[in-house]
Amino acid sequence: MGSDDLIALPRDDYDDVLAQAAYKGAMRALEEIGYDPKNENWVEDLRDGISLVRSLKDARSSAKKTIWQTFVRVLTIVIIGLALAWWGIKIPKIPGGSL
Repeated sequence: MGSDDLIALPRDDYDDVLAQAAYKGAMRALEEIGYDPKNENWVEDLRDGISLVRSLKDARSSAKKTIWQTFVRVLTIVIIGLALAWWGIKIPKIPGGSL
């Protein structure tokens, strides 16, 4: 990169060029994900999309919690069942009794 490639700009012009580039990049990003900035409802559509993502996140969290609760319940039932079976084996037989 030689000195011929450099451009000198006043600070205000540099800020304007940078802001314009950021704006164009944001608009291009919105268009790439399916939002048309020329559409009047694009902000509302974007909010709906964000709301949907939050709902999916909450649903995932709820499902994860339910799975863990179910796992703990099943594990508890298995442990209690094994303890009762062990206890049943260990009970001394009553002589002359019919069980």
